[in-house]
Amino acid sequence: MFPGSEKLSPQLTIFLMDLPPQEDPKVVILVGCEGHVTTERRSRMEIAGCEIRSVVGDVVTANIASRALDRLAVLEFVTYIQLSRPLAFETKQPGE
Repeated sequence: MFPGSEKLSPQLTIFLMDLPPQEDPKVVILVGCEGHVTTERRSRMEIAGCEIRSVVGDVVTANIASRALDRLAVLEFVTYIQLSRPLAFETKQPGE
């Protein structure tokens, strides 16, 4: 695919492979980083195309155009990139 594509989750890889060439939708992603996300790292991610939504320790949530993922994946401190997905809510209450 492209340099750094090994950092993409299988679901994100399949999404990109199925994407028609003329489309470039924004996706919501989770990005794992080696160590804390410093101001400098955050700036580099934004330059790569991320619209950062939140940072918690070494994990970032962000919006990014699908075709910009290659620029994010080559950053040396990025360890993984996966599609964000809603959490499934537990319907059973404890003790049921």
